[in-house]
Amino acid sequence: MKNSRSGCVKLICALAVILSSGSAFAQASLNAAPTTVAKTPGKTNVAVINMKNASGVTTGEIEVISDRLRGELFNTGKVNVMERDQMQEILKEQGFQQSGACTNEACMVEIGQLLGVEQLVTGSLGKVGSMFLVNLRVIDVKTAKIVKVVSVDIKGDIEEVVGALPGIASQLVGASTQAPQPLALEKKEEAKPAEQAKEEKRAVVEEKKEEAKPAEQVKEEKRAVVEEKKEEKASEVTDERKERNKNRFGISFGMRIFGPDLTRMYHLIEYDPTQSYDVVTQDTTYDFDKNSTATITRTLLLNYYLKGTIKAGPFITIDIGGAYSREQTDYVWPQDIKRTHTAEVYSFPTLGLNFVKRWYPFKLNVGLLADLNILSYTIDYYSWDTNNESFYKDTTLNYVTLDGGFGLRAGGEIMAGKHVGFNFDFVYYFSQFQTFSQRYEGTDSTGTTTSRSDRQWTITMPPIALGLGVNFYF
Repeated sequence: MKNSRSGCVKLICALAVILSSGSAFAQASLNAAPTTVAKTPGKTNVAVINMKNASGVTTGEIEVISDRLRGELFNTGKVNVMERDQMQEILKEQGFQQSGACTNEACMVEIGQLLGVEQLVTGSLGKVGSMFLVNLRVIDVKTAKIVKVVSVDIKGDIEEVVGALPGIASQLVGASTQAPQPLALEKKEEAKPAEQAKEEKRAVVEEKKEEAKPAEQVKEEKRAVVEEKKEEKASEVTDERKERNKNRFGISFGMRIFGPDLTRMYHLIEYDPTQSYDVVTQDTTYDFDKNSTATITRTLLLNYYLKGTIKAGPFITIDIGGAYSREQTDYVWPQDIKRTHTAEVYSFPTLGLNFVKRWYPFKLNVGLLADLNILSYTIDYYSWDTNNESFYKDTTLNYVTLDGGFGLRAGGEIMAGKHVGFNFDFVYYFSQFQTFSQRYEGTDSTGTTTSRSDRQWTITMPPIALGLGVNFYF
């Protein structure tokens, strides 16, 4: 009896020790790693940490996108997802304060161990311009390694990001461990084979249609296609020809070469106003004082012009600009007397009305000319210096007068392109100047200044000229 009582006491003591140990072990296990996601065969327990706000996205949008990502991960049927409220409750019980500073893998692994999940999904959402940048990664809690990276660039509004979440969730739970291409590119690549198959089917149908057509009909259709291409090509050639032959605005500069036949006649107003004296007869001159001939050296009358061209219609242009002309003649007498006559003409404005027609690369120019001219006529009188054996200037007479000129031009132009041309013209031009009378004073052989007479000059420009120029068109 005594032994039986002693055995019962020992049994009760052993049971008490076992129950106490089991309770302590259970409490310790709860504190170490509480688990609120039931383990399902074939599925991984995951927790989604709210995405980090990179830039351009509000905190409210971050929370909504993170919650929507949890739902889309669950909808894949491949993982068990822990609710956000459960995560916060467990972390709070364990005394862990989650903050934005917890971004490295070690900190994430600590959170995953406290939550009792196998994988964590974390990342960031930001906006640059009109582009949303989604960067997510999957961390294995046991190995602390990144097993999946998904980066997607989405152009549009925040609604476009929400619409892309199902595809992002599918990539996160996929079997590949390499970083995938952006979702938009994957969709494009997926659509390409379908479009290609559709195009191939269309080609097969068209081929069967062609086979079903009569041979004569197929031949006629091919002929029609060839004719259509010929017409298109001819139209292109015609359009190009029209563009090259188009009348345009422009700027021109060049020169006109007149013959050395500038006619000078002087009138002795004091003696006989009706009588004129031609100072140039072919290659000699007659001087009423010396009664002798002189050797004559003459230059060509050169006219330099610069003008702008205004398009006034498909075949009409108006020229406006300015010009400068110069000619010089030297007379030397045997008595060692020399005279130099210089004619300078300033023309502004110079006007022209032209008819133009292009047959690329040739252009026809026909028109009228009209100028307002100012003549500066200078006569220098020289005497021979015996000591220095050279001429010295005795007297200079200057005559100035105003006159108009008009003429005709006809010529062609060679186009070096749509915008550059080189022209040659034949010009018939008439301009005659009547100077004001002026008293001529000179020196005699003794050096005495003498007053001779009042003289007036009539200057007639040579009528024929050859024009050369360069034209730039816009």
